[in-house]
Amino acid sequence: MKQECVNPFLAPAKLVWERELGLPLELSSVFAVSHKFTIEDITAVIGVSGELVYNILYGFPQITARGIIDIMAGTDF
Repeated sequence: MKQECVNPFLAPAKLVWERELGLPLELSSVFAVSHKFTIEDITAVIGVSGELVYNILYGFPQITARGIIDIMAGTDF
């Protein structure tokens, strides 16, 4: 994926994150890659298809991933 395809995705992703989780999102690094992993403890992959076909990777430290699960499940994981 080209970098110019990444940037338009950021504002909507941030909006969804903040609405669904009720938490602010701070982007630490955003860039186009050719691999399907991150260097974080947990990597979530979302596939997108349509005019463009690609995967979006979200990498989180374990503590952040557990916090997301707690919020989404409505309980302590």
